[in-house]
Amino acid sequence: MTTYLPGGDPTAVGGRRIVGYLIDWVLFFSIIPGILFFATAGFTTYTDGPTCTNLKRSGEIDDSYFCTRLESTDADGEVSYDTLVMKKNAFVIANAFSGVYLVVVMWLLQGLTGATIGKLVVGIRTVNEQGRSPGLGKQLIRGIVGIVDAVPFCLMPLVPVVGLITIFVTKGHRRVGDMAAKTYVVKASAKGAPIMIPGVAAPA
Repeated sequence: MTTYLPGGDPTAVGGRRIVGYLIDWVLFFSIIPGILFFATAGFTTYTDGPTCTNLKRSGEIDDSYFCTRLESTDADGEVSYDTLVMKKNAFVIANAFSGVYLVVVMWLLQGLTGATIGKLVVGIRTVNEQGRSPGLGKQLIRGIVGIVDAVPFCLMPLVPVVGLITIFVTKGHRRVGDMAAKTYVVKASAKGAPIMIPGVAAPA
C-alpha cells in the first residue's frame, strides 16, 4: 500500500539538515573548541631565545607545558630559531568540551527529544518510524553506523560526502546511519505521527 502524506514529504529537509549540521559540528566541534584552546593555551614565544631544555632547567616551564623549537628564514636568507611554549591542558579542555557535547547533546538529548542545538535552530527533529523520539539505542546505532556517512575520512567531520549524497537521493532522505537505525529527520511539526513518505508504504 502506498500512502501519501497531506502537505508533502516531511523528510524533505535537506537544506535545513545541512545548516543544522554546520551549527552542531562546525560551531560546537570546531569553532568553540578552538576558542577554548587558544584562550587557555597561554602561548609564549621566545624569539632567538632559550631552548626548551634551558627553559626546563631554569624552572620557567615544567611537564605541564608543551615546548617546541621553530626554525624560520627571513628574506635575506638568515635563519633564526624561536621557542614556542603552551600549556598542555589546552588540548584537554578543548577535547573535553567536544566530548561533552557529543555525549550530552548528540546522543542523550537527541535520543530523548530528537533535537540537537542545530536541529532546534532550524526546526527539524530526528524520529523513529512512528514519529517519536528515536531513543538512546537507535541514536547510538545511528551515530556509530553514521561513520560511513563521513567517507572519505580525510574530510571528516566537516564534509560527510556519503551522508550529503544519500539525504538527497534516497526515499525518506536518509543517510546511512538513519537507514541502519530506522530513523528519519523531519520537520518539527511532523513529529508525533507515523512518518509517511510519498511513494512508500506507511509503517505498521
